[in-house]
Amino acid sequence: LVGQTVTVEAIVVGDFQNGDGDTARNLGGFWLQEEASDSDGNVLSSEGIFVSYASLGVDVQIGDRVRVTGTVAESFGNTELNATAVTVVEAGAVADVNAMAAAISLPSVGVQTASDGGYVPALEQYEGMLVRFTDTLTITEQFNLDQFGEIRLTQGPRPSSYTVENEASVSGYDAHLRDIASRSIVFDDGRSVSNPNLDDTIVDGDYNASTAPRMGDTITGLTGVLDYDFNEFRVHAVENGVGINDVVSANPRPTTFPDVGGTLKIASFNVLNYFTTLDNGTLTVNGSEPRGAETQAEFDRQTAKLVNTIIALDADVLGLMELENNFIEGSSGNAIAYLVDQLNTPTPSTGCGRARPSSAATRSRSASSTMSPRCASPSTRRSRSSKTATSRPRFLARARSAPSSMVPTPAARRSP
Repeated sequence: LVGQTVTVEAIVVGDFQNGDGDTARNLGGFWLQEEASDSDGNVLSSEGIFVSYASLGVDVQIGDRVRVTGTVAESFGNTELNATAVTVVEAGAVADVNAMAAAISLPSVGVQTASDGGYVPALEQYEGMLVRFTDTLTITEQFNLDQFGEIRLTQGPRPSSYTVENEASVSGYDAHLRDIASRSIVFDDGRSVSNPNLDDTIVDGDYNASTAPRMGDTITGLTGVLDYDFNEFRVHAVENGVGINDVVSANPRPTTFPDVGGTLKIASFNVLNYFTTLDNGTLTVNGSEPRGAETQAEFDRQTAKLVNTIIALDADVLGLMELENNFIEGSSGNAIAYLVDQLNTPTPSTGCGRARPSSAATRSRSASSTMSPRCASPSTRRSRSSKTATSRPRFLARARSAPSSMVPTPAARRSP
């Protein structure tokens, strides 16, 4: 059917039009689904489709019966209808579209291979439909939450690296990846923007330190339209509110840490691409592409958060990862020197500096470094017989390059 012009009539089960006053969901169209009475009866074929909707002047709503004429297309593995005409046949034809949701239980029966070679659950027969996952799913990844507004959920036990419990094996590792894929789904905020405001998306109300989900938290009955995009099946919630895709705390943040003995407190901290060279089209001093903050305001915010967090960590030895890999003294790209200078900046209340940098040569773009406190705040630091407490932490910095093979590649950015 690809390339053919067709006319369909079905129920709107997901409203993601742009410019319709609903800023929470903007994917340039809406999802249609046949009612059960109009189903083709084939469990292997989907009853839903995404309508890519240009500016045709018709604002559809969830529950409307709509007639659409358009051209069938495949867009990066997702079947859609490029609309040329949209007519609302009956407004509010279905009062509660949730009754139309297809029930899915993970793990899926088998997996599919995405265009990038990765595995995804075999859910093709539900693509474009309103679905409800009957399982309790666990949050197992939030890497893309801040940039793309998405988290990964997994049925069953939280996955670990294959070699944690197994000897290295090509076939065993492949089976491991297939198992994880069959149990996993992406929960997406339904917006095609980068670095979105996360209020009223994954959580209801404000997204902040007290409401943010933690790894290991759960969602039962995940409901939304099933999309396929960026080589992943993903669920977009069609509505928000109490009782809808609620996150349940299953892994609360500890308020204290166990006493493990010893006299040194050692920590590591991934500072997530701390580059003094802005990512605004320029190259770093050593000729690489920067991958940190894009504006001075973003960089200043990142620096302030890092300084506050490093002080609060109160570690004797702190290993930092993902810094701009330039340790030439006086260089504008020497991120570790800049950071420890900020840590050393005296405050009006204490006058105590906090850190002292050192230099090192490097060849790759990101690196690791180590800091050691040299003084401490009586209010935050435990007493040690070998140290004299003063007013603020001070650090010595030592840096070393990460092997080139260990430097992560820049993440692909979703176009708005």
